[in-house]
Amino acid sequence: MFDRILVAIDDSPEAERGLMTAGRLAAVQGAEILVVHAHEIPVALTMGLPYDASSLVEQSQKDSESLVAQAVKQVTRLGVQGVGRVLVGPGNVAMRVLEAACEFRADLVVVGTRGPTEIQGLFLGSVVHDLLHISDHPVLVVPPPRSNPGLG
Repeated sequence: MFDRILVAIDDSPEAERGLMTAGRLAAVQGAEILVVHAHEIPVALTMGLPYDASSLVEQSQKDSESLVAQAVKQVTRLGVQGVGRVLVGPGNVAMRVLEAACEFRADLVVVGTRGPTEIQGLFLGSVVHDLLHISDHPVLVVPPPRSNPGLG
C-alpha cells in the first residue's frame, strides 16, 4: 500500500516516536523512507544584521544535518532503505514538507505531535495542523504516549 513514506522530524521525543512508527510501517510494507527536517533560518538573519551571523547559521545547519543522519541510521537498522534531507530556508514549514513529499512522490507523510490542545493550536499554530489542512497526501499523525490510556 505504501512504497514511499516521508517522515518529518525535529529534535523532540514526539518526532522520535513518529520516526519509529514510520520505520516499522516501512519495514512491514517494504517501503523506502525520506527523513526531512526543516532548518529554519530566522528572518532577522537574512536581513543584513550588523554582525556576522554566518557561524550561527552554519552550526545550526550542521546540527540539522546530524539530526537527519542519525534518524536515517535508525530506520536503516530496521532494514528500511532511508535517505535524509534538510529543508533550508524561511517560510512555512508545512508547505516545505509538502513540497518535499511531492518531489519524493510520497504515498504517506508521517509526523509526531506533542498533542497540543485546540486552544494551544489556535494561538501557537502547528506544523501538523497546517499539514492536515494543506496536504493532498495522507498524513499519519503519531500522538505522544498517554499516562492513562483509557478513554475519558
